[in-house]
Amino acid sequence: MATALTEDDVARSLPVVMDWEVFSGVAWGPQGHAALGSRGLVRLSPSIILAPQLHDVSAPPTLIVLAGRGAAHMQYLQEEVLPVAQPRVDHVVLVDAEREEFQVAGMRGGTHPVSTLPDFLNFCLKRRAVDGDAFQRLHVVNRHLAAQRDEPPPDVVLQVEAYPLRLWEVFFMRGHAWRYELLNEEVPLAVELPTTLAANRALMQCVHDAQQFCAAPATEELGWIRVGRFRMRQREALLDVRVRMLESDLRVVFPLPPLLGSSWEPPTLPAVLMGSQLRPLELRNGLCPVRCICPTADDAENLAQALAFAVRAWCQTEVALMPLADAPPPELGSGWRVLYGAQHVEVQVPMHRHGLLPWKLMMGDITPVRGAPAAPAKK
Repeated sequence: MATALTEDDVARSLPVVMDWEVFSGVAWGPQGHAALGSRGLVRLSPSIILAPQLHDVSAPPTLIVLAGRGAAHMQYLQEEVLPVAQPRVDHVVLVDAEREEFQVAGMRGGTHPVSTLPDFLNFCLKRRAVDGDAFQRLHVVNRHLAAQRDEPPPDVVLQVEAYPLRLWEVFFMRGHAWRYELLNEEVPLAVELPTTLAANRALMQCVHDAQQFCAAPATEELGWIRVGRFRMRQREALLDVRVRMLESDLRVVFPLPPLLGSSWEPPTLPAVLMGSQLRPLELRNGLCPVRCICPTADDAENLAQALAFAVRAWCQTEVALMPLADAPPPELGSGWRVLYGAQHVEVQVPMHRHGLLPWKLMMGDITPVRGAPAAPAKK
């Protein structure tokens, strides 16, 4: 049985997506004409790829609008995204969706109410591309989110703390704004957990998993824990992980035309698990499938064998490796499976553990999954 996240599921539990609905509506402008892009990949340099809430359609863009919600997301935008975007884009706007205000990078005057943002955008675009009341729905979203804030059940919180996230599960969490981005050759991943203890235990588990994957020790680096190609840290209840991309990984995670046209090299396991952000998250009897396309059938079979070997070595578990045509439907409770056929490789990742979907943690939803195996007793 396959299940997927519905729009209602996402709207209830992922404020970022509710903000995206506001900004994507703005992108169409007056009379329904496409005036701006929304959440598209914008490449500012070979090592910097962003997914702003709004951007003009020129290449490279002359205007981008970054929007954040909450202290952690705003800090990420101000400290890490603005410094790399401002020298490369004429107008960089930073919107605090929670406070309903914005500021323009490099301009004096502090913050301004978001109700005046359409005037500034139209000034930059030199035409009336955005309606004057375009951002009014932010106020409606904020009232809705304030009414939905409930404390999670204590027994579920204890369960999250007792069974921390694994590093390969964090690859499904994407970034602060539910999009993969590339900052100086690293992909930021972030997940807000229900308590600081849950975040700390997840951090310690991810450090251990990174050591297993890289066969390297953990070192301290300017407030980060560095293990090989991974950096990670905890900010209160936020788990912050950075993954350095190899050149062969970029075409899988960021399907942009110049990258797609480059010579093909087999990607590594982290990139395959992350996959393209255009991929929907899906659950098939407790397994989350991710798929990679290869140039030839031989490349697909060779990649499948390499991925199966990597999973066995990293996760210390058995992996079912078989042709896609011969694979029976997965059963609830199945372990890792790596399938290959034609030019495709599909890795099916267990997501049924202890009655909690790891990706739902990223959206602040820690409700147990009906029909999933119950968590064993653990002190």
